[in-house]
Order: sequence, then structure tokens, then C-alpha cells
Amino acid sequence: MKNAIIFVSLWMLSTTFISAQDRYTATELLEEEYNRVTDDVFYYYGEHSPDDSRWILFPDHEEEVGQFPLIRTAQDGSPIYALCVFAEVEDVAWSPESDWFAFIDYDALYNGGAQFIYCVNVFTGEYRCIRLHEIVEHEDIGKRSKVLVMNLGWLPTNDGVVFSIEVDYLGTSGDDMIDQHRIEDLGDFFEQDDPVHAGYYVVQIIE
Repeated sequence: MKNAIIFVSLWMLSTTFISAQDRYTATELLEEEYNRVTDDVFYYYGEHSPDDSRWILFPDHEEEVGQFPLIRTAQDGSPIYALCVFAEVEDVAWSPESDWFAFIDYDALYNGGAQFIYCVNVFTGEYRCIRLHEIVEHEDIGKRSKVLVMNLGWLPTNDGVVFSIEVDYLGTSGDDMIDQHRIEDLGDFFEQDDPVHAGYYVVQIIE
């Protein structure tokens, strides 16, 4: 783990995207760098924290904005305000120290893919919104606007996440107006299944 941490500090010197708005840095990795870092990545998914002392709940997304997710400790619960998401509990990735969790947000109104990763602090309610289209916009991906996050996990240092990204053409959203815009934009590419790799990334939280 020590070697992985030293290695992270080396590549953080060069290819870093900094979001001043959301206080994180995003760095693209080469495949060999990604493979080396993921040897020590912490992968733990589900409703309960690794130490089984905390759990979260995503109520129905038709509920009023600001009511979720709900973080529970023992019998107490409090919502994360102003965070309206589409997420599944089983996809939540917990940090090694059980004080942060991350999840992928599906936003049907913006291109229709998994467009964000949220990292949420259990105790303070603060969160980071990682805007995936800002990270991959420099890639030559054509009209493939559906972002697919793969293998989301936490750095062993507890201060960030690691993942890979694929992009694909958009499909049916379930909304006629949205789908009409997609058809006009994509033409024959609408609903095609042709994902391509768009990079390996590590995102570190800025306190």
C-alpha cells in the first residue's frame, strides 16, 4: 500500500484536472498505472458500511428534492439536502474508514447516461459532485455521450476514488421529448450498442 501511495503522488504532478467548484482533482492514468494502483483499491458495496455501524437509504426518486439520500446511524437518520439523485443502494461504494461513500448518478435529462459520481461524507453531509463529462470531454468519442463507470472503488488513503470509463451511444430514455432530441442528434446511431474505452481515472477529494 505504501508503494501505491508513493506512486499516486508521482503521477499527480502532471495530468490533473482540478475542479475549483467541487473541490476535487481528477487524473487520467495509463493502463499500467491503473493496474498498479488498483492492487490496493478498496472495493466494498452495499447499503451497510464496512463496520456495519451505518447505512443509507435512497427513497423513491419521486419524493421531494432534498429528502435523500438518508444516512442512518443506529436509529437516527438525516437527509443530505439539495442532492436529488437516481441511484441504487447496492451500487454504493464505501470508503475504507466507513466515513465516506460514493455512488453513480443517472440523470435522464442530461444526455441520459451515468453522468456524475457523488462522494458523500457520512458525518458532515458534505459531498463532491464529480462531473464525468468534464473529465472525458477531451476524448475522441464522437457522439457517444452515455458515460459508463466501471469498477468504482476507494483509494486506500481514504481520500478519493478510482474507476474506469466507457462511453456508448444513447438509447431510449422513456421520455418522448428526450428521445426525439436524441434521434435528431444521433440519427442512425440512436440505440446502437458500441461502447469504447474512454480512460482510467483517479479522483482525490480536496478538503
